[in-house]
Amino acid sequence: EGQRVSPGDELAVLEGNARALLAGERTALNLMQNLSGVATLTRAFVDAAAGKARICDTRKTTPGLRRLQRYAVRCGGGHNHRNDLSAGVLIKENHIRCAGGVEAAVRMARKRAPHPLRIECEVTDFAELDAALGSIGDGRAVLVLADGTYNVTMQIGGTAEIAILGSGGSGAPILAGAGIRVVDSFGDSILYFDGVQIVNASGLGVACGGTSVWLDDSAVRNNIQLGMDISGACNAHLRRSLVLANNSGGVDMAGGSLTLRNSVVGLNGNQFTSLLGGIGLNGATVDITYTTIVANQAANAARGSVFCAGGESGEIRNSIIAGTGNSVDGCAGLTFRGNAVDDPDAAAAGAEVGPAMATWFVDLGMNDFHLSSTGADVLLGIALWQKGDPTLDIDGEAIPTDMPSFPGYDQP
Repeated sequence: EGQRVSPGDELAVLEGNARALLAGERTALNLMQNLSGVATLTRAFVDAAAGKARICDTRKTTPGLRRLQRYAVRCGGGHNHRNDLSAGVLIKENHIRCAGGVEAAVRMARKRAPHPLRIECEVTDFAELDAALGSIGDGRAVLVLADGTYNVTMQIGGTAEIAILGSGGSGAPILAGAGIRVVDSFGDSILYFDGVQIVNASGLGVACGGTSVWLDDSAVRNNIQLGMDISGACNAHLRRSLVLANNSGGVDMAGGSLTLRNSVVGLNGNQFTSLLGGIGLNGATVDITYTTIVANQAANAARGSVFCAGGESGEIRNSIIAGTGNSVDGCAGLTFRGNAVDDPDAAAAGAEVGPAMATWFVDLGMNDFHLSSTGADVLLGIALWQKGDPTLDIDGEAIPTDMPSFPGYDQP
C-alpha cells in the first residue's frame, strides 16, 4: 500500500495446504516483484521531479496486468493518465495530415467527442497553434507545443478551458503575440500554462479579466509594457514562475487575486515612466509566500516593490521584498510576516534588511536569483514555514518545516 520496505523485511506469512501453496506462491511472488518494481521506479521519478512535475503513466502496460500496474504507479506516488483510448482524444501529426489541418482535426474531434472529454493536440508552429485555438470555441483542450516562437495572440473567452504545455527551461516555447498582448483571457475562461515563455516586443504579456490564469514553471519576461494586467474577477496563480524585466512593471492588479509560490518578480519597471515596479494592487487580494520580489523600479521609488492604491487585502510571507529602499507604498491592508524587506513599515514579524544588494544573489545580470553565500548569511532564519506552504523550493530542495529558513524562492 505504498509503504517502503527494506531487504529482509517480512511481507507476508502464508499458511495452508502445501500443494496449494506451492502451486500459487511462485505466481504470487512474481506479481509482487513486478508491482513492487513498478512502484519503486515510479517513486524514484517522483522524488527526482518533486515540486516541478507530476509523473503520469501510459496505458501501455503488460497484457493482463493493466489495473494492477496502474495501481502500483499510484502506490509509488505517480498518477494515472488515461486508462484507454476512450478516455481522451490525442491529435498527433498523422491525424492532422489526414484531416487536412489542425482546425479540421480539432473540429472533427469536438463534433464526435462527449463534451467533458479532454482533447489534446500537438502543434509545431504558430500557424497550427492559431488554427487550434480558433477551433476550440467554448470547449476544453490541451495543446502541446514544440520548441519555437509562436507569433499568435491568444484571445480566449466564453467558457473555454485551455492548457498550453511546453518543455520548460531556457529553450521553452516562446509565445510572442501578434499585437498589443500575447494572452487575452475574458468571460468565464480558464487558462493554464506550463513550461512556456511569454514575451511581447510590442505590448504586454498576459491580460486576464476571465475566471483564472495559471502559470507553472513559466516566464513572463521582457515585455515592452506590463508583464501581467489582471482585472475584474480574474484569479492569477503563479508557481515556480518568473515575472521578469517587463518594461512598464511586473503585475498590475485592478481587482481579482494574485497567488505566488516559489516565484520571482524581479527587474521590472523603470525609473522614468513606470507607475509601478514589481506589483501594483488596487482593490486586489494577494497570497504570496516564498517569493523573491527584488530590483524592481518605478518613477516613484517608493512604489518599486509593492504599491497599493487602496482596497488591498491578503498576506505576504516568507519572501524577499527589496528595491532601492522603502519600496513598499500604501499597503496598510496587507499582513507581512517572515519577510526580508527594505521598508520598516512592512518589517513587522520579519526583518528589515535595507536596499537589495546584487551580492545577495548568484548573478542578477543573468537573471539568477538564487542566494549567494553572502545573501545566505544576511537572510538566514527569517522565514518560518507553516502548514499549507510549499515544502520544496524552486529547485526541489526541501524547505525546513520545523525551524526558521530562508525567505524567497531559494533555499541555498
